[in-house]
Amino acid sequence: MLDLLSGWALDVQRGPDGLFVRLSAVPDQEWPGAPLADAIWALMQQHFAHRLVIECDQVEQVTAELATQLSILQQKVAETGGILRLTGLSDANHAILDRFATAQGFPCYADREEAMMAGRPRQAR
Repeated sequence: MLDLLSGWALDVQRGPDGLFVRLSAVPDQEWPGAPLADAIWALMQQHFAHRLVIECDQVEQVTAELATQLSILQQKVAETGGILRLTGLSDANHAILDRFATAQGFPCYADREEAMMAGRPRQAR
């Protein structure tokens, strides 16, 4: 678990097809404006990952600051031809995020398996 100055802790796992980051708030910490987007971007570079799944099931409420950081990260990932997907957002948090999102919006999925399989052709069994 990586604690950031931004009031967030990141649980990072490397998978065969990308990087999985679970966001969770660190109690009793204010958002001092530290760049969450830059921290996650650095992790992607460190792991040579182009596919990123951010798991938001432990995010109680999406704030404007978090939405801004996710938008910045989404732009960086898209500029390099990567893929960013979100999982575990409640309907209310998804609606909040959509208000602050870039024009293309955020792809949101139920879980990491669904996020990683999105856009891939299904294989016959």
